[in-house]
Amino acid sequence: MSFFSENDRDSKQHVNLSDHAWNIIENDIFCFSEDCDRVTISDILNRIFLGFYEQANASIAIAEKRKQEELLGYFNDFPRFDKGQNDLKDKVISKMLDTYINQLKERTLKYPSGTGRKFRLSKTNLDYLFSYNSECWENLHYSSAGKYLKAIYEEYALLPYHERELIYFKETVDTINTAIKEERRLSVTLHSGLKFHVRAYKIVMSNSNLFNFVAAYSSPAIASVEEPAKIASFRLSRIRSIKMLHESGALNARQKKEIEKAILTKDPYFLLDEPHGIRIWLSDEGIKKYGRQFHLRPPYLKIEGEGHIYVFECTQRQIEYFFFKFGKDAVILSPEDLRASFALDYLQATQAYTTVLTVD
Repeated sequence: MSFFSENDRDSKQHVNLSDHAWNIIENDIFCFSEDCDRVTISDILNRIFLGFYEQANASIAIAEKRKQEELLGYFNDFPRFDKGQNDLKDKVISKMLDTYINQLKERTLKYPSGTGRKFRLSKTNLDYLFSYNSECWENLHYSSAGKYLKAIYEEYALLPYHERELIYFKETVDTINTAIKEERRLSVTLHSGLKFHVRAYKIVMSNSNLFNFVAAYSSPAIASVEEPAKIASFRLSRIRSIKMLHESGALNARQKKEIEKAILTKDPYFLLDEPHGIRIWLSDEGIKKYGRQFHLRPPYLKIEGEGHIYVFECTQRQIEYFFFKFGKDAVILSPEDLRASFALDYLQATQAYTTVLTVD
């Protein structure tokens, strides 16, 4: 089944999306793509559809099958339905499915109209939507492919950032999960050009619930001296290419426990970094900022100095990421090298601003 016969296929597709959906999709190009100038709207729309349609509720035929399997599993274990009540069970399931499908259809009708654009479907998506032998049955629920696509993209735009990131990088995620399941090593190349051999443990979110990382043991793929593997994390959007190798990527129980401990004590951003004891003086305003801002916030061990000296056990890089923007409201007391680094950066910033003001 498909929306049209093979002879009517056209790779140019029109879709009308709300302003909110267009804004989210266009913003995701900049957030997820290292070279965003080369990513077209057709590129990301095709990538979203391919990575999302199987799990989206907007794919009503797929969602119906998924719900039916869920209900069958539930009622097969339900003690009030024995073998002689199959007809009753089937009627109950059918009624519940009808209600579920109507709810999904009503949701698609609530998406606002906005701006229409044309984009070019990839061959894979074109075949799925329009080939005569396609397994797509969404034409039973939508009057056109454009309306089906709109529902997919509008639902995508309502998802939180970290879920959209997993969809955008679905191919990478699938490779990582396959490597974990089959205990195979990965070759990972970052956009910086650095290459690593990786034994992946699992994909985890940052403590801020924004970004996705693969937590693993890794070592440089190219090194003059062989280096021991270390606990590390790689953000999905920083990975340029990834492939499975023939070597074993198995992790023993001790290594898995060590990675779990690192995840609990550090933000996944900083698994490779060593923690240090760090003391910071916070002004009254600095304490308020610390309480209000959650992204990459390090947890403190204790508070000293009548409530103004916060003691941390975390990586210096996390302190830099979180506290540098506090300016005069956060002063590094120790260690001395971190204090000096902050002082130098502030001094250079002051000099840069002074120079600009003088020129103007």
